[in-house]
Amino acid sequence: MAPENTEKSKLLTESTVNGEDKLSSLPTWINEENFQSVFEENIPGYRKTLSFEVKETGGGGENYASMMMRVKAKVELKDGSTKDIAFMIKTTPQGEQGAAMVTMMGLFPKETAMYGKYLLEFEKMYRSVGKEVTFGPKFYKLKNDPGVEYVLLEDISPRGFKNVNRQNGLDMDHTNSVLKILAQLHAVSAVRYELKGDYEESFMKSPFNEDSRESLDAMMKPMIKVIKECYAKHETGIKYLPKLELLFDKMIEKFIDENKLNLNEFNVIVHGDLWSNNIMFRHNDEGKREETILIDYQMSRFATPVVDLFYFLLSSPSLDIKVSCFDEFIQFYYDNLVENLKLLNYPKKLPTLKQLRMDLLKYSSFGVSTLTGILAAILLDPTENANIDNFLEENTEATDFKTKLYDNPRYIKHLEVILPWMDKMGYLDES
Repeated sequence: MAPENTEKSKLLTESTVNGEDKLSSLPTWINEENFQSVFEENIPGYRKTLSFEVKETGGGGENYASMMMRVKAKVELKDGSTKDIAFMIKTTPQGEQGAAMVTMMGLFPKETAMYGKYLLEFEKMYRSVGKEVTFGPKFYKLKNDPGVEYVLLEDISPRGFKNVNRQNGLDMDHTNSVLKILAQLHAVSAVRYELKGDYEESFMKSPFNEDSRESLDAMMKPMIKVIKECYAKHETGIKYLPKLELLFDKMIEKFIDENKLNLNEFNVIVHGDLWSNNIMFRHNDEGKREETILIDYQMSRFATPVVDLFYFLLSSPSLDIKVSCFDEFIQFYYDNLVENLKLLNYPKKLPTLKQLRMDLLKYSSFGVSTLTGILAAILLDPTENANIDNFLEENTEATDFKTKLYDNPRYIKHLEVILPWMDKMGYLDES
């Protein structure tokens, strides 16, 4: 069925970023004609499309590894009624270097496999033992291949799902709800591995490996240089710089080494990018949280659960609890992990809390990389310069952006709490 109004399926140039309208070049293939098959296959009683709109969503600092857009449409059903529908679509970032890195790391094929295969399989495994678990929004595919990488999902915001402010962080209830669904994901993925063997090849190897050493080196060396300069400006940074410099000198080598899959350990499908903007919550009219859903599985892989635990717990809970309640959070996660492993009849010996705590120490570089990476980005105020290219490039604009990350008073306040704690835990020790 051809679009009734060709104008509404052309490129829209109005997008909303940080609450302001601005000109933006949106992909022309995101149009009514290409979405026709999605409407016909997924909307019972669909007759025709009445309106179709595409807008860029998010803004500087809200998303780095993709370009995010919201598609809104009004359709007419065969009974004469109308229905509003919404989708989220993500495609490669517009910057040349960012797009090249995302493609090299295979992020879009991996996320397609997660939504279109593995998460559905995991949910089915839970249903087989009488438990309903939802790991993500509904996933769709366009009938006609647009010739670019993309992921098309249900927009769950009309159902009341939303993010919590990334700079304020999550309270105890929201943090525990994330740890609960994370434990469910980890448990079912571990059981699935024992029952069916290896996941697809891309999941059995970290994107941070020897093949990406050159890219890691190009990104991390300028970043480390700025970090050292910024840390040297305040008391806490100066105090811990000697230990951090020893870690930084071996950071790339250690990062590649610790990202190697060790099949002799307990491994799970990790989310891989578990911070507050990749978590959505639904609340009731009284403001009580009722449901938690994870989104954005581009960085998922088979690895130690420590990857997600450090990344989430050091990035997303509010500052008043992320360190003081860290041990409590680990205990809560572990209890839920074991509960779900038992429910799903995990065939091997259950992992122990002792081993988990030992693995946190063994893989503490994941904690350091969270502190010096995603945490700084989360705490930064919205800015148009917050994009993946300014992480990867080495020019005046990129250096200014990196300096804003680590000179941010909000970030320094977190350093003053987290660095002494990490040192006390032995996470800053060289080995």
